[in-house]
Amino acid sequence: MLRFLALGVMVLCCMTLGQLWAMRLESRYRELEGIRAGLRALVTEIEYARKPLPRAWRDLAEAYGGPCASLFSSAADAFGGEEAETAGAAWMAALHRSDLHLTRQDWRILASLGGVLGVSGGADQVDHLRAVDERLGEQMKEARRHSRRRGKLSRSLGLLGGVLLAVILA
Repeated sequence: MLRFLALGVMVLCCMTLGQLWAMRLESRYRELEGIRAGLRALVTEIEYARKPLPRAWRDLAEAYGGPCASLFSSAADAFGGEEAETAGAAWMAALHRSDLHLTRQDWRILASLGGVLGVSGGADQVDHLRAVDERLGEQMKEARRHSRRRGKLSRSLGLLGGVLLAVILA
């Protein structure tokens, strides 16, 4: 009886591992979605409110929760300090410190903002932010397809791996 209980717990553990991996895949989509929302709000802050970038970043960090808020907060904290003298350098420092689940392509797209933020005029920054938003939208579609396909696979492999292990050990 105890043996079957242990095998059942083992199957549940394998299922949980598969579920955790699927959740990690889905987190990239959610993070990209949050970053896009924040960048759209940053466009509004630059275009209409004409706030300085550090203040806009801080306001965005307060308005949006989760890991994306830490990206904006980190950029605001880095700006003007020893770490970064320019807005672009602060953005890059924030990206380097972030613990987001981004691919290299996502990271490159976001890093492209480093050369524009705080350097060019507001209209140019807004145009570049909109272009980045568009590219992130494409990345989101890819992330959604990837998480659906690989998420199902990881959940199934977790369950089947646990059952297979239980059969072998039984």
